[in-house]
Amino acid sequence: MSSGSQIKLGAPSTSNANRTLWIAIALGAVAAVANLIFVSSVESGTISVLKAHGRLTVGSRVSSSDFTAIDISGQDLKEMKALVVESGDLKAFTETPLAETLEPGQILMQSSFGLNGNRGFRNAIKPDERAIALSVKDESSAVAYFVQKGARVDVWVNTGGGMENIIPDALVKAVGEAAIVGGDSGQGSRYRTVTVVVPRESVKDILFKLDASKNGVVLALAGSTP
Repeated sequence: MSSGSQIKLGAPSTSNANRTLWIAIALGAVAAVANLIFVSSVESGTISVLKAHGRLTVGSRVSSSDFTAIDISGQDLKEMKALVVESGDLKAFTETPLAETLEPGQILMQSSFGLNGNRGFRNAIKPDERAIALSVKDESSAVAYFVQKGARVDVWVNTGGGMENIIPDALVKAVGEAAIVGGDSGQGSRYRTVTVVVPRESVKDILFKLDASKNGVVLALAGSTP
């Protein structure tokens, strides 16, 4: 073989070596950034919640001195944030009385300040009003279960001397203990209670007449137009 046709073997060129080095450096940098992001997300994946020092009874108002702030972490922080009162948000709840008793060590929840966690319902009741739950016996007394939240009803009872409209034109705030979710017809719904809001001064008289009634209440549903 002539000298002009010989192939030289040996180390790769300097340009190839530099290219490989830069690729390795770039991959290392990417890995480092990814690790930094992961560590940062782990460290920030905590929320600060409030643990009660001692027993706090229903109706009492809370302050920061009643609690110890602790950090919690987990996989479901988004869901937890929707349920707990975070330590930085306590000020928004200090004017609202507790709706449940907290035991020592118990975490403060948003539902601690509302009826079944529904603070919107509780806040809609004015100082001179009270919410009353009325027992509904069957389909006939609930107008075939067409009575739903937002309906206007007259509440009738028989106290022994005949039928009496004890709560005229009552606004229904909620229906309770639904076992079947129904459609627009109302026929698929079943419930045992209807909650209405009444004037505070009427509560005693209403409760007296409800207690005297042996057959429960009968609801007369008003139409959507006057």
